[in-house]
Amino acid sequence: MTAPVLELEWETIARLEKEVAEMGSALAEKDSALVQKDAEIEKWRALALGKSQTARTSKRPKRRRR
Repeated sequence: MTAPVLELEWETIARLEKEVAEMGSALAEKDSALVQKDAEIEKWRALALGKSQTARTSKRPKRRRR
């Protein structure tokens, strides 16, 4: 069997709409993954900042010069 050589305008439009919908779906999935990664980064950043602040406050206070 051979594939059609010519494509009708409505077939072209239908094919392009399907491709756009698939790309939109892929973008939505990637956006969702990015939101999850951003949340994870913020969580780790908050933990790192919390530890560094705790480390600073746990040191002995500096002596005052007389």
